[in-house]
Amino acid sequence: MKSKLFMALSLGLFIITGCGDNHESKGGDTSHSPTTNKPAIDKKAFSLLEKGFLNDISMSLAGNRALVKKTWAMKFLNIDSEISSKTLSIEYDKNEIAADGQFKNKTLLIRGKIKAISKDVFGNPFLSLPGKNSFQGVHAKFNEKNLQELAALKKGESVDVICKISGLVVGDVMARDCTTLAYRLDDSAGKRNKYLEDILLGKKFIAKNEKELARSIAFGYLLANYIPENSECYNDIQSKSCEVDLNKVFEIKSEQEKQEKKEMAEKIEAFMDKLTEKP
Repeated sequence: MKSKLFMALSLGLFIITGCGDNHESKGGDTSHSPTTNKPAIDKKAFSLLEKGFLNDISMSLAGNRALVKKTWAMKFLNIDSEISSKTLSIEYDKNEIAADGQFKNKTLLIRGKIKAISKDVFGNPFLSLPGKNSFQGVHAKFNEKNLQELAALKKGESVDVICKISGLVVGDVMARDCTTLAYRLDDSAGKRNKYLEDILLGKKFIAKNEKELARSIAFGYLLANYIPENSECYNDIQSKSCEVDLNKVFEIKSEQEKQEKKEMAEKIEAFMDKLTEKP
């Protein structure tokens, strides 16, 4: 099951979204503390949000349906553009000068199948990715600290790597400071969670043209109101048990449930408005 949480969100909420009345949620909100008079974040609700938000970003970067736009996710991870290893190699073969102007010293998300996992003569680990032909490819150099992530990879499997391009050397496109996308996502957890905290606490606001980003964060945080307290979603949003709980969130079998779903959508819309920058 891939990104069931936000696939359900993108399908379900559009069906039941009602007006943006300013309802108060019964839990997992950003209500003010009576002692400090400062916004407080519900830790359990935030735990659910951070898992769902990561999943949504991952699905977006993979080209799947998600509320977080790929352009936003790439900018957040400091990625300039994405390209297949074969296309990158072809572009350099056609015109090295033009390719340097487009790619050199840029950070790219490169997709390809692993041809080899090895070390160069200096002991630096690298991946060989396919290029225009068997003699031309992409040489993706990693740092020593990334040995563990390379050890988990296998020849022949597809991989997404994030690298800075150095240029062309003897037919191969040389890429440096590489990490796998999975590693970059894990490594950006602190930055990602700080961003979410700042949004929830009103230190930052989401741009008005990023409505689906606001929807992703609002629903991910308020979801704690609509699933059981012992839901497996808090541990693994990809689990079958979590899928069952999420299906129930959008299940409509009676007029009462229809009204409840409408009220849920209204609360989410109201919370989205709190997270979005004002004119």
